Amino acid sequence: MHNSLASGRPARTNTLTMSQPELKVLSKLQISAIRAREVLDCRGLPTVQVDVVVDDTFLGRADVPAGRSRGRHEPVELRDGGRRFGGYGVRAGWWTGPPPGGPGNRG
Repeated sequence: MHNSLASGRPARTNTLTMSQPELKVLSKLQISAIRAREVLDCRGLPTVQVDVVVDDTFLGRADVPAGRSRGRHEPVELRDGGRRFGGYGVRAGWWTGPPPGGPGNRG
């Protein structure tokens, strides 16, 4: 793993800069649909993959990695238990957040 502080080079940041007209367009976008599914990660363990459709036009997709880090600030994994995938299924955790289209789901 590369340590930018040890090398004397500044750390890279992922800063997104937008103009006022671009921000105005983005503020009008509406989430049209949210679809979640259970998929297998590279180790064969179930994880969640989510599709978000914006304005019935744009699709964004993300997989939620299931890491082995157990630090104090790590999120807690919500697993199904039971027999499926040795208790590691993730179907119970799909919709633990606000309902799709509810408050706070505006782009």
